[in-house]
This record gives sequence, C-alpha cells and structure tokens, in this order.
Amino acid sequence: MDGPDDVMDPQGGDKVPDVPNNPSLAARVPPHDEIERIEDPVLEYDSPAEPSGSRQKPAPAQNFDKFVQRVNALIRETPRSAAANPLDYSELAAFLKSNEDLLLKRAGDLEAYLTECDSATHGAPIIYALYIMYESGEKKNSSAVKERCFEILFNYLSRNSLQRGQVMVVIDIYVRLFRKAHDFVLSTMRLDAGLELMALGIDLIVDRETNTLTTLHGYLFYLALQAHKPERALPYLFKVKNILNENLVRQTTTSNVTFSTSQSIIEPKSVLMYLRYGGEVAFALGDYKTSAAFYYSLITFPSNDVSPLMIAGHRHWVILEILLDEDTPLHARSACMSRAWRQEGVLYNRLASASRIDDARKELARIRCGIHCHPTYLTRVMRIGAGHGSYYDDEGLSMIPPMAKDAL
Repeated sequence: MDGPDDVMDPQGGDKVPDVPNNPSLAARVPPHDEIERIEDPVLEYDSPAEPSGSRQKPAPAQNFDKFVQRVNALIRETPRSAAANPLDYSELAAFLKSNEDLLLKRAGDLEAYLTECDSATHGAPIIYALYIMYESGEKKNSSAVKERCFEILFNYLSRNSLQRGQVMVVIDIYVRLFRKAHDFVLSTMRLDAGLELMALGIDLIVDRETNTLTTLHGYLFYLALQAHKPERALPYLFKVKNILNENLVRQTTTSNVTFSTSQSIIEPKSVLMYLRYGGEVAFALGDYKTSAAFYYSLITFPSNDVSPLMIAGHRHWVILEILLDEDTPLHARSACMSRAWRQEGVLYNRLASASRIDDARKELARIRCGIHCHPTYLTRVMRIGAGHGSYYDDEGLSMIPPMAKDAL
C-alpha cells in the first residue's frame, strides 16, 4: 500500500485486506450527499504558520536545576481548579519552549527527570521532555532512545494519568511527538502497539462523541490498514463536526499570556489523510458508498495546490463510481485539482467513459476496476473467477486482464 505521501501505482492498486461486509458502518457515516465538505482557511501543504504578532519569550533558565525549580513553581502557582483549562497553563508552556536548547543539551538527564514528575500535575513537562528525547534520539540515530520514548509514552497513556488541560497547552508539541511515534511504529512494524497508542492519544485530547478531527486520526487509519485490521479504526470513522485547534499561537504581554489561533488550526494534510485513509478503511469494511463519500470529500477539498493524497483518492473514487454504477458530478472540485486531473487521470477518464457506452463495456470496465482495487474483490463481490484472464505480478498486485483492454 502506498505510504502517507505516495500516489497509488497506476498499474496496480493498494492492497486492501479482505474483510467481510460491515453494514453497521453505514449507520455511522452518512452517504456522500449528506457529508459536509471539510473547510480549512489555509490550503498550503507546508508547516504550520509561525506565530504572528509581537511576543515576549520568558527568559530561559540558567541551568537544569533552575529549570526544574521554575517548572515546579509554575505548577504550584496554577490553581487546581484549572485542570481542564489550558489557558491557565500557558505561562508554563511558554517557559518550556524557551528552554528547548537547554533541554537538548541535557537530553540524557530527561528520563531521570521524568521519574520525579507527577503525571497528574506535570503533563506538559512530561510531553515536552519526551519530545526532546525523541529529537535527541533522531539526531544521534539511536533506535534505543526512540524505543524507550515510545515505551514511556505508551505507559503514561495506558495508565490514563495525564491531564487534558496540561497536554492541550502544548498540543502542537503533542502532535509532533505522535508524528515521531507513528514513524517509529512503521520503521519497527510494531503495528498493534502503535494502533493502541494512537487510539489512547486521541481519547486523551478529544471526546469521541464530539466527532472532532485531529492529526492522529489519519495516523490511526494508516496503521490500521497496514496491520490489516481496519475494524480497529471504526470507532474513529465519523462525520466531522469539529476540528481540533492544533496550532495555538501564544502572544505574551508584560504580565499575562493570552491565546489566539493561527490562520490554520490544523495542517491541511491532516484533513487529507483522514479522508484518504478513511475512505480506504470504509472500503476494507465493505461499505463502498461511504468509501466513495470520503473520496468525494477529499477530491473536492478547497485548495490552491494539489496533494498526491488527492490524486490517489480521485483514482479510487472513479473506480468506485464505476463499481457502484454511479455518475456523481464534480462541480465542487477546485480549478487546480481539475487541471491536475486532466494530466493524471487520462486512463481513468477513458475507463469511466467506456463504462457508460453499453452494458458489455460497462461490465468489462467493472472487471478491470475490481481487479485494480483488490484481487479478492472479484470473487467476494462480483463473483467472477480467474477465467477472465487476470494475472498478477510478484508482489500480488493485479495486472490488466487482456479482455479488459477492449473496454478502452
């Protein structure tokens, strides 16, 4: 299967696990004509915008002992009633970020420091220390350090001991930490542990019933597909009602720290990953209409640029439209997406056009699309055997059956 940034191979397709149909999924996610398109004010595929406006950074600590003392003092000064309000921890978060260089220099002491932290009150320092440890491990190319960070993070989350209020004030660091954890899971293939970590990470920062989208959702979906366990992603597949603000901008006045949001509350790529791999999860669970709905939202995402995720999703959507015998108009597709698709989608447009000529050509197009999606689709859904001349390469990806070429 293609990675988070890759485009599907036009000669084959993503390997989707063979999972029995799950009719309960349709009750969770409405058909595409009822799904609202996810809007985001910034549509560039780069890093989050830097904080705007003037701000005064707290002075960094003179040494590590002074750092620990100041962190403890800030935590003591914060009212216990502020546990659910990240604004009350904003001064602590600003101080942590002003000491990044110091912490990188003392990265070897951070695990010992974590043993002195009370997870009920030191959530923000714990997340920041783990992030710095991961950074240090990457710079030293130390797999042992990265594995230890993963284990410590997993332990904190599995005990459910961190406070949401403190974590939310460093939510940008939290998301970066999970991005590193996601990369570590893929490099070590610890997929089951990674799936559980992502689910715990989501549940810490949002409530499931709020249908709030986070960056972690896309990572969870991708790992579920890699593990051939798409059902693990089902509780997190929903119609998005809210998007978590992951890019808080901290603006400091003389005595108080205030919050405002950056132009983009979440990286657009996070939304695209949710739609791209959410569509694939729905397909793997046997709900092809919901899968097409996710891909439709993906390819009509308002943008000034085109992501490879959108192109890959468009290919899947065309195939599903043929398989479902539908012809949904794409009036909402952006101009840049339309231009990109004219280059990338020549074969798929020809296949879609051929499928509308007559029943015979439609059936041939459906055969080819079924093979393209996944070999088991033919026997599971279309009940077509190997007599149609399909064959496979060494990796198990299906090739074009000779008779299907006539459909073009």
